[in-house]
Amino acid sequence: MTKGKIDYYNLDGGSMYLSTSIVNSLAQVIFTYAYDSRIKTYSHNYSSMLSLTATYSSTGRARSLRTYTRLPDTPSTLLAHAALRWPSTTELNATSSGCNAGATWCMHDTVINQHPYNPNTYDLEADYTQFDANHPVTTIYLKQSIRS
Repeated sequence: MTKGKIDYYNLDGGSMYLSTSIVNSLAQVIFTYAYDSRIKTYSHNYSSMLSLTATYSSTGRARSLRTYTRLPDTPSTLLAHAALRWPSTTELNATSSGCNAGATWCMHDTVINQHPYNPNTYDLEADYTQFDANHPVTTIYLKQSIRS
């Protein structure tokens, strides 16, 4: 009933409970990590996101894709993202995160909160629950689920 209708986003997380049969039953699988080019720092589970894409590439549908937070809202861009239907890796541009160089756990939280509260590490309580104009929720990667 739901086969091929659900999009799965792994936001710089792990692989617990994920399997080939689950991946094959989804519309698309997007493994998302963050990168701040200003401080040259990736989110904590960056390598895991790449590894998971490789693991599920046996479907023959995996590929790497870079998505940026300032993605232009043009019909052609949205259509290109809507066409995705395979395990993919998405890089979130977190250059305005406020994280310090080497703060991979702060970068980890940028997939939830565009400007985490602690520039050196994570603050699960604040970063996952306290959103405002200075700490907006991150949603840019959801554009990949827009269907034409």
